[in-house]
Amino acid sequence: GHTAEQVATVAAATASAELLAEYHEATYAHTVKLVSEVTDADLTRIVDTRWTPPVTLGVRLMSVLDDDMQHAGQAAYVRGLVRHAGT
Repeated sequence: GHTAEQVATVAAATASAELLAEYHEATYAHTVKLVSEVTDADLTRIVDTRWTPPVTLGVRLMSVLDDDMQHAGQAAYVRGLVRHAGT
């Protein structure tokens, strides 16, 4: 639901750490709200018919979590590179 201008603000090299932290907190709060409303019955609902078999909400949520964990690992790896650079 973001406008192109909002996305550009976050993507711009001039985005402050404070702005990025606020964006993270708002995104986290919205995600928690949405996920807390998911019921067992919702998990079998088809959310993407472009695949065979069609993708359920449960499968999509697991896919998103997997992507998140990979990105967290990448960030940890880069942080380790930066910390150990020059040692």
